[in-house]
Amino acid sequence: MLECQVGVSSDTQARKAQAILRRYGYPSKVQRQINPTPEGCSYLLQVKGDCKQIAALLEENGIPYLSLRNVRDAF
Repeated sequence: MLECQVGVSSDTQARKAQAILRRYGYPSKVQRQINPTPEGCSYLLQVKGDCKQIAALLEENGIPYLSLRNVRDAF
């Protein structure tokens, strides 16, 4: 199964995204990055699902994100 890794700049944005995705049935977990990425991502939201669908839900609900990456199931 695919996992989408969503990079965001703050814990608040990560938690808001997590709550919205939970409402749509997407389990996720938030991980603090030790070193922020070049895009400025301090938090990584790991979500079971495809990034296209995840991005659409986040955009629809006004949640900003800095990066998206599909990876094979890592949790």
